[in-house]
Amino acid sequence: MNNFDPFQHVKQFQHYFDHFFREDFWDKFQNLPNNSMNQLKVNLYESGYELVCAIILPGLKSKEDISIYIDENVIEVEGQMNFNLNGYRTLQEEANPGNFKRSIDLPYPIRRDRVETAYRKGVLYIHCHRLLTQNDRQQIAIQSIEDEDQ
Repeated sequence: MNNFDPFQHVKQFQHYFDHFFREDFWDKFQNLPNNSMNQLKVNLYESGYELVCAIILPGLKSKEDISIYIDENVIEVEGQMNFNLNGYRTLQEEANPGNFKRSIDLPYPIRRDRVETAYRKGVLYIHCHRLLTQNDRQQIAIQSIEDEDQ
């Protein structure tokens, strides 16, 4: 008589599954970003040759809590977010205290010498100006004309 086991493939699958998802499987994913880490929300706005980057950043109390780095096509923001509520226990935490870092890819290179920043009502604004390259032709208007007859 033939020893037919209808669950042979299921048992084999279970063996492979257990081997693949062994105890150390999830350790490899510890350093990947997830929803529990601080991921800053960013909006980009453009008008002509100007670009404004608006970053939602609650609780900033000092300029020293944040660093902003500018590269031609990237803005990098990093710092530390602190929520000090001594005597209270946390019931829900979506904005985690601790370090954050965010790189924002820009649609075009920006001028490093024309960057202004401001922090208002929980939003960090970074105002940039487009870096004109040789391929970007821009018409310049005459600002004043002196009449020689006067």
